[in-house]
Amino acid sequence: MSIKGICRVLLALICATSIAQAAPAAPAPSLVGYWYGLGEPNDPGTYYIDWFHADGRFSAEYRKCDKGKVVFKQTAAGTWKLAKDVLTINVTLSDGKPTRWDQVYTMESLTPTEFQARYQENDFLFIELRIPTFDFPACYVIF
Repeated sequence: MSIKGICRVLLALICATSIAQAAPAAPAPSLVGYWYGLGEPNDPGTYYIDWFHADGRFSAEYRKCDKGKVVFKQTAAGTWKLAKDVLTINVTLSDGKPTRWDQVYTMESLTPTEFQARYQENDFLFIELRIPTFDFPACYVIF
C-alpha cells in the first residue's frame, strides 16, 4: 500500500472514531419524577401518584373515589433506592405520622414514560405512567 493509501485509511479511521465519540449515548431511563398508577393489591379502585426525588426521598399520595367523591386519602413518605432490578421503598411517614414498612419490588421494565414493578411480597404487578406534575385527576374522571 502506498503512503497516500495509508494516509487515506488513517484519515478514515480518525473520522469514524470522531463520529462515534461525538454521538452521546442516550441516558438511561430514571425513576426520578412523578408517576401515576391505578390499582393496589385487593383494591383495583385506588389510584396514586408516586414522587421519586433525585436525592433518594420518596413521597406518595393514594386516593379512592366513589360516586365522584374522594372517600379515601393517604400519604406516605420515606426513601427509595434502585439497585440493578430491585426497587426498595422504605416508608417512614404515613399521613404525617412516624411508621416503618419496607417494600421490595422487582423492576420488570423502565422506559422514560412507564415502569412496571412487581411487589415481591404478593407478586402484584404495578404499572405506572410518568406525569409532568403532582396533580390528581378529578374523581369523576376515575369513577
